[in-house]
Amino acid sequence: MSRSLTLKTSGNKPQSTHVELPVVGLHYRVVAQVMGEMVEAVPMEARLEREPRNIHDRNAIKVLVTDERFAHSNDFHIGYLPRTIAALYAPRLDTGTFPYRMEGRITEIHEDGTAVMILKRKPKHG
Repeated sequence: MSRSLTLKTSGNKPQSTHVELPVVGLHYRVVAQVMGEMVEAVPMEARLEREPRNIHDRNAIKVLVTDERFAHSNDFHIGYLPRTIAALYAPRLDTGTFPYRMEGRITEIHEDGTAVMILKRKPKHG
């Protein structure tokens, strides 16, 4: 069974309260034993970070676990947003117009090496 790599927002309104993002590539970055521990530990704190010098994708956005159970001295890089989603969000991250917080939660980890991260919308000032 293949899993969709599209993003989901809460509700149908453009001003949704959060976004649900797929995370890919966990099998390349997380060893099996730690992956099993992470599956048992969800939800866990995580954050996004731009990686504009990535030689494979200049729009790369990596996902780092900040939960102290796994990020002992540094944040633990577990994967990336899919290329198509990173291409949408990277310019907004670079210009400071990304409408969601960079910190969120990993809410699911799947055996196929994907995960789900939820980010909340930034509060409006005004």
